[in-house]
Amino acid sequence: MLYVCCALTVVIETAFFSLFGYWKEKCFLVLCPAVNIATNLTINLILSYYFEWWLVAVLEVLVVAAEYAVYAAAYGRSKKLFALTLAANVVSFTIGFILFCNELY
Repeated sequence: MLYVCCALTVVIETAFFSLFGYWKEKCFLVLCPAVNIATNLTINLILSYYFEWWLVAVLEVLVVAAEYAVYAAAYGRSKKLFALTLAANVVSFTIGFILFCNELY
């Protein structure tokens, strides 16, 4: 299940950014999946050992910050890039929650 969640996140977030033209950046097509694999596996491994709803929120905020930091280092800081990073994470979290919420109970 861990790998399915990770793959889903990679596909959703890479596709999301691609809708906004980032597919044109060859580096991005490697960077986005790599960053998402790292952050998704980290957060899900932590939550597999210690699951609390408040921790989910804290970790998601940290994920957005980490992903934005990597993207900003590669493409420059901007409000648009931060907004896209936040939105991509909200979309992937929401879809994952809808698909896998029955696994939490």
